Amino acid sequence: MLEIARKLSKPFPHVRVDLYEEENKVFFGELTFYHFGGFTKFEPDEWDYKLGEFFDLKSIQRKP
Repeated sequence: MLEIARKLSKPFPHVRVDLYEEENKVFFGELTFYHFGGFTKFEPDEWDYKLGEFFDLKSIQRKP
């Protein structure tokens, strides 16, 4: 599961990969790109900026 999660998450600076195991089979759930699905604010606001400092978005190569 870790290998699958690493491959799926590689192109993204931050993503949660949900995988499930049942009867020795791995199932894909979803990729989540935002804290709490983007529906919850950081409290206090300064933490939004503090955590954002961990991301180097300049290093992302964009496709034309």
